[in-house]
Amino acid sequence: MTGFAIAPTLINGNGLIQQVVSPGQLTEGLAWAGTALGIGVSIGSAVAGSRIDAAGAHAGYLVVLAAAGAATVLVVASIGVLRRSARIRIETHV
Repeated sequence: MTGFAIAPTLINGNGLIQQVVSPGQLTEGLAWAGTALGIGVSIGSAVAGSRIDAAGAHAGYLVVLAAAGAATVLVVASIGVLRRSARIRIETHV
């Protein structure tokens, strides 16, 4: 059930990278996203696994909830930067 969010997240993340990164750096931008995804999954698995070992399965879901909250805060904090980047990109292509 929790896997339903994975595909939309990856699709939206890659779409956002395509909008923000210049075409000449698109491959690098997508590579950084893939690298960040691998690192995030590794860290998340380690943290969730240790919490599950210490406090049971419920604690693993709390790790997911905390990560979702942190991701939401990061997105809200970066909205201004993303909008400026999109506006600059639109203005340079007009």
